[in-house]
Amino acid sequence: MKTKRVTIKDIAELAGVSKATASLVLNGRGKELRVAQETRERVLAIAREQHYQPSIHARSLRDNRSHTIGLVVPEITNYGFAVFSHELETLCRGSRRAAAYLLHRRKPRPGERGGQ
Repeated sequence: MKTKRVTIKDIAELAGVSKATASLVLNGRGKELRVAQETRERVLAIAREQHYQPSIHARSLRDNRSHTIGLVVPEITNYGFAVFSHELETLCRGSRRAAAYLLHRRKPRPGERGGQ
C-alpha cells in the first residue's frame, strides 16, 4: 500500500506556521526573509522527521523547466534498450529528474525492407 506523500501543508500544520512560512524555510529563504531562527529549526526538523521530499512537479513550475530527460527508442523488446532505459530511470531518480520514453518506429521508405 502506498503511503501519502508529505506536503508543505502537512509540514506547516505540524510546525504551527503558514504554508508560506514553511515554503520559505524549505526553499532556503527563511533567514533572508527574517523568519525566526527557532521557527526555521522547527520547520526543518519536522521536514526531516516526516521524510519530506519536494515535489518534482512543483519544482518544474517554479523553475520553468521540466527536469525531464527523454529517450526515444525504436523498440522496447531489445535487451540493450531495456537495460539502458532501466539505468536512465535509476539515474533520474537519484538526481531528482524524471524520465520520459517514446517508442518511435520509422516507417520504411519505398524500396526498403522492414524498418531497417
